Amino acid sequence: MESELFGHEKGAFTDARSVKRGLFELADSGTVLVDEIGDRPLAMQAKLLRVIEEQRFKRVGGVVDIQTNARIIAATNMQLDRAVDEKRFRRDLYYRLNVIPIQIPPLRDRGSDVVLLAEFFLKRFNQQFGKNFRSITAGARELLMRYSWPGNVRELRNAIERAVLLESGHDLERGHLVLGSETSSGPMTDAHDPQLVNNGMSMDEVEADMIRRAMDASDGNQTRAAAMLGVTRDVLRYRIKKYGIGQP
Repeated sequence: MESELFGHEKGAFTDARSVKRGLFELADSGTVLVDEIGDRPLAMQAKLLRVIEEQRFKRVGGVVDIQTNARIIAATNMQLDRAVDEKRFRRDLYYRLNVIPIQIPPLRDRGSDVVLLAEFFLKRFNQQFGKNFRSITAGARELLMRYSWPGNVRELRNAIERAVLLESGHDLERGHLVLGSETSSGPMTDAHDPQLVNNGMSMDEVEADMIRRAMDASDGNQTRAAAMLGVTRDVLRYRIKKYGIGQP
């Protein structure tokens, strides 16, 4: 994340084979979204504070100050005031960021927005995976709106991506959705046990199947397959080895 925001100099670390311009440099006079800012280490928080107060920064491994007029929007799902009290978040950065706070309700409190977002992700992953899902059935819509979504939008995105990648047909059905063990109204039925999906497949079997399909769709290119699955190439290689994918 530090290299993404601030860029790096050639030789700054093992894989830094060339100079890279970071987002603050590329977005000069624009806006940079810093997601999950509450999870950033204190050292990075200090660098972000300097960007806000002095409008300058150094690339990772650099010694020269670079000017920027980029604005910052910071997002988090944690209570930053509590993190400040627990010494996990800088108090000065907290007050500099807390100028125009915008509270966004969690997904479980946004009613039909869940379905609208699901339809958006459905179209996106149709294009990405070459599928042709046209609609979400009433049963699937009911499940989407009942579920509590502890992982918020990321969990919804992953659920739709998994369904589009693994399933086929024209309608996204209730049985295509692999969610957690509870909905907002209580435990889900055994048909939606998080450990058993698609005729008793375990989650490991589902994951292995997703990897095989992504590898097929990318013609065996691990970098592209990792991008499809939303993981790093190293994680993909580990899981390929774990599941023995491609081995005789």
